[in-house]
Amino acid sequence: MTDESPELVLDWIAKAKPSYPIALTRGAFENQIKVPHFPYCAVIGPDGNIAYAGNKGGEEGALENAFASAKKEPFWPKSLAKLTKLMTGDPIKAYGELKKLTEGGKVSETDKAYVDGFVAYLEERANVALADARSFREKGHVFKAVRKIEAYSTAQPPFPASADSAALLKELQALPDFKKEFGGGEAYAAAEAFEKDREFLDAFESFKSVAKKFAGTKVAENAKVQAERLRSEGLPGYEPACESCGKGKRACTKHKKEVKL
Repeated sequence: MTDESPELVLDWIAKAKPSYPIALTRGAFENQIKVPHFPYCAVIGPDGNIAYAGNKGGEEGALENAFASAKKEPFWPKSLAKLTKLMTGDPIKAYGELKKLTEGGKVSETDKAYVDGFVAYLEERANVALADARSFREKGHVFKAVRKIEAYSTAQPPFPASADSAALLKELQALPDFKKEFGGGEAYAAAEAFEKDREFLDAFESFKSVAKKFAGTKVAENAKVQAERLRSEGLPGYEPACESCGKGKRACTKHKKEVKL
């Protein structure tokens, strides 16, 4: 369970493909077990009962005993196993399959609560994507906005947020510099990927390239800001394996690269 940003967690799930369920609790889990500090552990059985709450390194064998005593049940019915995999890999398809089940009257009373929960979860993902897309548009990130909503805008069956997603997509595509903003945004995303991998010199050069090649666009302005940030923080040339770079959290004298915008 986690209280991190939903989109960050979903991105991680898509890449890591964990074999265990991840719950986005928004603080509810922490409040329930009265977390006093981090890290903190808890074992909750499928019946909702808390078998253990405490420090992982606390009482010897406490976690093992809690797992042994907790009621053993699957997290969800076997009949929905395939859908649970689709929910992280292809939420659009998963939603369609769930709607077929509900509208076709093929959901048993035992499974109904699970199906309703899955539907609500996927609809919330669509709502979050729409909110993120609107935020990206305000910040001048057209490419990111489009990528967030394009699948939801044409989903069949539609999500409750599909109509608004389609309307926003149409607005974005009608922007005078849409092609340049979109193309620049794609290059901007590549620069962000370099930074994420701590390849800061490549990230700087990529942001700089976007700022020049797509001059006059909002994404170019954003790219210039990011390039300047990397330069001012002394990151170009940073070597992850270098102890001096690591301690200083910037490129050391030996590895620092002098760069200009």
